[in-house]
Amino acid sequence: MDLELLSDLPELSGIYKISANELLHELVATDGSGRFYRWPLAVAMEPWVDIDAFDAFEECFYAAMPVHCRTPLPIPRTLDEAIEMRLHELMYAQRTLKDQPCRADADVLDRTFLLCLRGSESLRRA
Repeated sequence: MDLELLSDLPELSGIYKISANELLHELVATDGSGRFYRWPLAVAMEPWVDIDAFDAFEECFYAAMPVHCRTPLPIPRTLDEAIEMRLHELMYAQRTLKDQPCRADADVLDRTFLLCLRGSESLRRA
């Protein structure tokens, strides 16, 4: 995911490259208000981010979830298990990653982007 479109400053182009395995890194609030995903908060609090363009980041972040945050396919631990899994695939259907559930927690996503919106508004007022 490339964030160069969130700013009109050319020197910031390409600074934020978020790898797929980092999309769901979590932070836990010390005040007990819950868990949050790190990257949306980190991006929203950057002073160079155009908050009006942040909606586009949110859309991209949500779109990345089903593509990059699937539960991995099970890996057989023994040869017998591998044969069983393969026979099951041949008889019923091929296992594909797109059929695996998404690991993103919808409540955490909502809470994260709500905090992003509140945090950026308070920074604007300051």
